[in-house]
Amino acid sequence: VTGVSTNNVFRGLTIKSNGTGFGTGIKFGGAAVDANRIVSNRFLRSVSGIQGTGVEIVDGDRNVVTNCEVARHPGSAILLLGDASSNTLVGNISRSNGASTSSEGAISLESSWTRANRIEGNRVHGARQSDYGVKVGGPRNILTNNFITNCRINGVYLWGFMGAETNVVAGNAIVSNATNGIFMSLGSPRGNLLAKNTILGMGVQINGIKLASGLKTTIS
Repeated sequence: VTGVSTNNVFRGLTIKSNGTGFGTGIKFGGAAVDANRIVSNRFLRSVSGIQGTGVEIVDGDRNVVTNCEVARHPGSAILLLGDASSNTLVGNISRSNGASTSSEGAISLESSWTRANRIEGNRVHGARQSDYGVKVGGPRNILTNNFITNCRINGVYLWGFMGAETNVVAGNAIVSNATNGIFMSLGSPRGNLLAKNTILGMGVQINGIKLASGLKTTIS
C-alpha cells in the first residue's frame, strides 16, 4: 500500500507464504499511508527465508494493527521503519518469528524516528526463535501489558544508539527469556521509565534488568 492511502481496513484475511525471501504479508510504505486498520488477520509462513515479515509500516502514522496472529516468519511479526509514528499495535500474537535474522525483534521499531507508538496487550512467544521480543528505537513509545516469553536473548531491548529515550515500559509480564528480561543498550539513552513489570527467569533467564548505559532512568 503506497501513495495517498488513508482509512482503509484489512480485516479477516489469511495470508500464507510457502516461499523464501523478503516477502511481507501487508506493507504500508510512505508518509501518506496513514490512519489505516489491520484487524483480525492471520499471517502464516511455513519455511525459512530472509527477513520476511508479517506487517511492515514504513513512515506511516496513526495506523492500527490489532488482534492479528503472525507465525513462523523469518523476520519480525510487526516491523516499523523510518518515521513511523503514533501507530497502535494492540492485542496481537507473535509465534516463532525471527528465525533467520538477529537484527529485528518479534515486534520491532527499527529507527531513531519511530516515535510515540503504542504497543499494548500483545503476546510474544519466541520459542527460542526471536532474539528480541520487543525491540525499541526512537523516543516516547509506550509498551504496556504485553506478555513476552521464551526469546533467544532479550524480552525487551531498548536500543540506545537508535535514540530509545523517554519510553515507558510498564506492566509487562516478561518470562523465561534466555539472557535479559529488559536490556538497555549502549548509546546513553535517557529518561526511560521501567515500572511495575513482572520479570521471571524460571531458571533460564540470566538477568531481570540490565543497563549497559542510561541516563535518568527510573525503575520502580
